Amino acid sequence: MPRAFSPSGGRPLFTELADEARAHGYSVTVLFTNAILHGAPQSRSRFLFIAHKRRLDLCEDLLSERIRTVGEALEGLPALGELANHRAQEPTDLELKVMRELSPGESWGDAVRRIEARGESCRRSRFLSYRLRADRPSGALVDLEVLVHPVEDRYLTTREGARLCAYPDSFVFATDRRGRERNSDVTQAVLPCVGEYVAEAALRSLESPAQSPVFDLIDLRPRAKSLLRI
Repeated sequence: MPRAFSPSGGRPLFTELADEARAHGYSVTVLFTNAILHGAPQSRSRFLFIAHKRRLDLCEDLLSERIRTVGEALEGLPALGELANHRAQEPTDLELKVMRELSPGESWGDAVRRIEARGESCRRSRFLSYRLRADRPSGALVDLEVLVHPVEDRYLTTREGARLCAYPDSFVFATDRRGRERNSDVTQAVLPCVGEYVAEAALRSLESPAQSPVFDLIDLRPRAKSLLRI
């Protein structure tokens, strides 16, 4: 995450690693990017620490010029249970009351306050829980079990979360010993589209000339912000 490179975070460590890499003949590029630039329907900022001996091609021609939305990503999915990892957690009656109150993009706590103002009981606030908007990318996914479907009154399935992380439907996520799906496998990994971008940059760099060790910091996040404002 970008804050891991902050002066009060891990920057001293990464600076030390960069100096050591350069001493061994490697250049270092610190790249700040956002998953929406690589085709994911998710605004997810990350930084990459890349050590390389040849000039690094950042493949700007591969960066997306438009955002993909949650609605686009979820379009065409079959009915629940007809695809691997596509089973929904059943909400309780009190949770369902809150879901029916939620507007697109609204947090769980906002709906709870309206319900309680009417003197009714419901499932109290869930940390980070909100209803996704179909017409926008999602925020960075942390926990699929607290994200409410943009139009249906239920939580996201693992498969829906995987689509928001740009996984192909052919990728099947394993379950634990009790048969439960491990949603952290979806949300905590490097997104496939970001990995493919870095792999293509490395491949193209093999054709580039060697260079003297340098340190470069490239920030693509302003480009992502411009897309999000459109």
